[in-house]
Amino acid sequence: VGMVIDNGRLIVEPYRRPQYSLAELLAQCDPNAEISAEEREWLDAPATGQEEI
Repeated sequence: VGMVIDNGRLIVEPYRRPQYSLAELLAQCDPNAEISAEEREWLDAPATGQEEI
């Protein structure tokens, strides 16, 4: 939230959360980046529920 004092009044307003498109998010990714050991462990983990891959 943002807060400002205007003429002795405290005004509290919510900040707008930025919204990104999928293209904007993917543009920040490096497809050639190496996968960390933690990411590899997560990718190789077996299913824990009834998900189908």
